[in-house]
Amino acid sequence: GFFYFLLMTAIFNVILILENQIIITIIAGLIALGIGTLNIKDFFIFKKGPTLSIPEEKKSYLFKQIRRIAKMPYLYGLIIYTIILAFTVNTIELLCTLGLPLVYTKILLTYNLSLFQYYLYLIIYNVLYVIPLFVIVVIFIVILKRWKLSEWQGRLLKLYSGVMMLSLGLILIIDPTVLHHVFSAIGLLLISLLITFLISIIWKKKFPPDVTTNK
Repeated sequence: GFFYFLLMTAIFNVILILENQIIITIIAGLIALGIGTLNIKDFFIFKKGPTLSIPEEKKSYLFKQIRRIAKMPYLYGLIIYTIILAFTVNTIELLCTLGLPLVYTKILLTYNLSLFQYYLYLIIYNVLYVIPLFVIVVIFIVILKRWKLSEWQGRLLKLYSGVMMLSLGLILIIDPTVLHHVFSAIGLLLISLLITFLISIIWKKKFPPDVTTNK
């Protein structure tokens, strides 16, 4: 959350310095369209071609470092290496996760707020960003110790995030004021979920279950 806050602060200041907000909005929309398209591609063509997923070799490195940190006998060393690992992971995942912070920061700047209020909203975003991750970790630790995300479930997550980012990109290019209304944002999430559900149903009917679930 802290490293995300630093990233969003950097994005915020860059956008704030630049004067042509229309061009920035279009650029943010195009980036969101690109990220959304790649994520949707990963649903239909998994592990082939360009992708924003973490490369397998990077995953092996991260897992190795996590196991090394878990075995450290000293608390201070554990904290320091955890911070270094967090920075490394955020750097590797930068392209995967740049879309939403960029879109959020751009939309935030369409409001006439004080500098303090802008930073307060950035902090709120990052707090809300961390809470569900924390809940997921607790659930895995307490309930789902041996459960592993299947390939099919991972592809569904890619599809949902892709549809959502694609929709955000189109809205930013066509009419960013739509996102000023909270019900529009909620509607976007629900519509993206519905589209994902419908596509997954059609895909499962077209292909055998043993192929889509990677059994």
